[in-house]
Amino acid sequence: AGVRAGEPLSCAMKRHPDVFPALYIAAIAAGEGTGELTRLLRRYMAFDKKIGALRKRLVSSMIYPAVLASATLAVAIFFTLHVVPSFAGVYSGAGALLPMPTRVLMSATGFLREHAVLLIALAVNTAAAIKIFSGTERGRTFFDSLKLAMPAFGALYTAYAVSRLSSALAMSLDAGFTFPTALAMSSPVVLNSVIGRRLEMAAREIKGGRAVAEAFASSRVMPEFALAMLSAGERSAALAGALEEISSYYEDEMAHRLDMLSRLIEPALMIVMGVLVGAIAVLMYLPVFELGAAF
Repeated sequence: AGVRAGEPLSCAMKRHPDVFPALYIAAIAAGEGTGELTRLLRRYMAFDKKIGALRKRLVSSMIYPAVLASATLAVAIFFTLHVVPSFAGVYSGAGALLPMPTRVLMSATGFLREHAVLLIALAVNTAAAIKIFSGTERGRTFFDSLKLAMPAFGALYTAYAVSRLSSALAMSLDAGFTFPTALAMSSPVVLNSVIGRRLEMAAREIKGGRAVAEAFASSRVMPEFALAMLSAGERSAALAGALEEISSYYEDEMAHRLDMLSRLIEPALMIVMGVLVGAIAVLMYLPVFELGAAF
């Protein structure tokens, strides 16, 4: 209705922030002001496609490890609910004195079986509490800090965030926005409150006249390598091109780290599954081994 009444498309879109991202609206507004709407829309489509590919790569690389982890959990539950109780019934009927490790395992599985409902309720309530806490500002800060600090995964998440931010900044600068405006529009794509606050600090310093690379360095927005590329681009008046290079570099870095993590996680989960099954089997057959050794 707004467009039909003569209102600019970007203004009409601003009334629906839940449908149109701020960066998309900004690209439309820039295109309306410069007469390059088609070019900027294509630029945004390329950006959106790249961000979608990053997200898909991140999700798809976690599918197989998640399947393995689920299988490991399923095996543990099967042994806890079926295998161990079967052995416990046989041993209790025989009236034999069981070794301490076997008694501990049987007591633990008995406790899990007897209090299964309570434990499930506790897990559900804990998950709900975590979800509620993560929705608060303090909770978002805690979990976003945890994402950045986790060993191995922290570097992966940082590469993902830097690639998204750099790509969004490059697109905004290409649309003709000043760097402070481009930074304000691009910050939401990071999806991390900790990095978001660092970007706000950097934005204040840039508005105060400080160089972009220096402001990002003091606010710890990007790793050293990205800062070096950003500084070179700033000195050569090719900031948008430098940001594109940074985005491509960290996209490749993320792909490399994902591949490495997958190669490490998959055998680690297989080892955990093997150790779990083997340990339970040994503990359950331990009385038989001791009985055989006595003769």
